[in-house]
Amino acid sequence: MGGLLLGHVNLLLPEVDELAHRTRGEHQQSAVHIIACTRRTLRAVGGTVPADASRLWDLATHCQALLTLYQQLSTDRADGDPWSSRVP
Repeated sequence: MGGLLLGHVNLLLPEVDELAHRTRGEHQQSAVHIIACTRRTLRAVGGTVPADASRLWDLATHCQALLTLYQQLSTDRADGDPWSSRVP
């Protein structure tokens, strides 16, 4: 199961990173924070499935946060939310 979780994080991270660059304000600040925390966790586990429950829980939390951001930022862009427009 940890391998699937790691795979989901590795798929979501670049997607959310790209969406974060296309938004601004609180959405962008939240996305940047979550991306940074996720990358720190990935570095801490060496890009492999964590052996301890604490790191696995951290990875699961980051995965859920990335998914939520992805859904929110994708929806905002589709709805034409002015805060989600690309910064010139």
